Parts: sequence; structure tokens; C-alpha cells
Amino acid sequence: MKILKNPKTINYKQFKSLVLSENFSWHEISQRMPGSADTHSFMSHTFLARPVDHKRYSTVQSSTIDLCYRVLMEIFEFNQIDINYIYRMNANKTYPDSGNGDKCAQMHVDHSWNHNNILIYLTNAGGKTIVPRIGKSRFISRSHNPKEDDIMQFGGSFHTHEYPKRNPRVVLVGTYI
Repeated sequence: MKILKNPKTINYKQFKSLVLSENFSWHEISQRMPGSADTHSFMSHTFLARPVDHKRYSTVQSSTIDLCYRVLMEIFEFNQIDINYIYRMNANKTYPDSGNGDKCAQMHVDHSWNHNNILIYLTNAGGKTIVPRIGKSRFISRSHNPKEDDIMQFGGSFHTHEYPKRNPRVVLVGTYI
């Protein structure tokens, strides 16, 4: 897990303003929590959809993909990260869930193949991102309690996040190699 620097470019500010505006389109996603009858819903906007059905390509899903792509590339270049391929770009909006306290969203991995994740926190809603892993014969959990405009990068492993306490948590998710 690594915290990256945010250059906060003009494109980034324009993108953030767009995503946080009242006119931005969101789609509701509901997931059943493992081992429970409970479901959790969040909002999603897909810019670049993950490859599915054993296809080896991603598909564009949003007319604002170019701005999102420029923002990611500026962040990668500013942090001197070389990339070969972007698999997925998606904005997620999670609302506070008063009944869940400090519970977390469903633990998941974004792809079944080797990849990296980047999370760009567009709001200051909290909700730690947790990346567990097995260390030398013990379980190690690394977490980041994000602030607005933070950027976190980690290898494509299982991860989750705590539900925000008061305000919506809006994050740009990217996966790449």
C-alpha cells in the first residue's frame, strides 16, 4: 500500500467538480452481504467497464471517459508510475449506513488476474480502506483513513472499506497493470 501525491491539476479539479455535481449520473448497485440476508447498496458510474466473459478488452461506458483518463494519466506521470494498460475506471458513491456502525463493505478483489488498484478520494467522508494480507505466519491488516484528495495505490488483492459515518464517500477506482 502506498499513498501517492495528488498534483490537483486543472483536469482533476474539473473532473472532481463534475462527479460531485447534481447533474452527474449514478446507477444503484445492490449486493448481498456474505452469510447474511442483508444487502448494501451504493451508487456507481462506470467510465471504463472491466473485461468480462473471458474477453481481453475493456469497454467504454461513459461520455466523460477522456477527462477521467487524463486525470489518471496526470497522476501516474506525476508519481512516476509506468503503466501498460488500464482495465477499469469507476466512480463509487457510498452513503452513510447508520445501522452498520463500523462494519465494512463486502471484501472483494477487482479482477482474477494480476493488477494494481488506485483509489482517489473525492470527498472527506472517512471510511477506512482496508487491505488485509498474510505475513510471516500471521494476518496483517493495513488500512488508510482517507482525507479528501488522497490517492492510495496497492496490488490487486482483497480489500474493503468501512461505511462512512456522516457524508457520502465518493471514490474514483482504477485498475491497471
